[in-house]
Amino acid sequence: MIETFKMWNCKPQMNGLGFIWLNKSSRERWNFYHPTLTPVVVDEYHNHRSGFNSTVVKGKLFNKRGLIVIGDKVMRSIDCITFLREGKSPDFPVVKDEVGIFELDTEVIGEGETYSMEAREMHKAWVEEPTITKLVRFREPDINGLGIYDAKKTPLCPVANFVTPEERCWEIIEEICQY
Repeated sequence: MIETFKMWNCKPQMNGLGFIWLNKSSRERWNFYHPTLTPVVVDEYHNHRSGFNSTVVKGKLFNKRGLIVIGDKVMRSIDCITFLREGKSPDFPVVKDEVGIFELDTEVIGEGETYSMEAREMHKAWVEEPTITKLVRFREPDINGLGIYDAKKTPLCPVANFVTPEERCWEIIEEICQY
């Protein structure tokens, strides 16, 4: 299985939300989760820049959606990838204050099952065993990435703050594939 992924000729990249990704195309991304990658420091609710379907190819994924309510947190722009592509330091401006999250039930998505997220939906996801997902975006990104943070917490960029050598990423992907 790992050889198939390597044939795509794309570079794996660590994400501080608990996975390594491979972008097969602009719309198709494969995520490789491992419980040891699940962060303690980046666990905020966030949205995605475009809606998607995600199918669990191997393992099991936990997805917790949340609704934005009035609270004591802030909403920040988390589009650090655009900043990095432009060679700038990520910026996390507050776009709204006095917000909170009303947590909904945790969904458990098993092998072979698919879940969908709209771009504006807030969620956080994690695994408890090595897991592979195939994510297909509905369309190109069309909204800003947003996250809900404690007002005094300094945000981390899930990409820039978790850089991992390509060789190490491939080792982790292979371990997940062999699990």
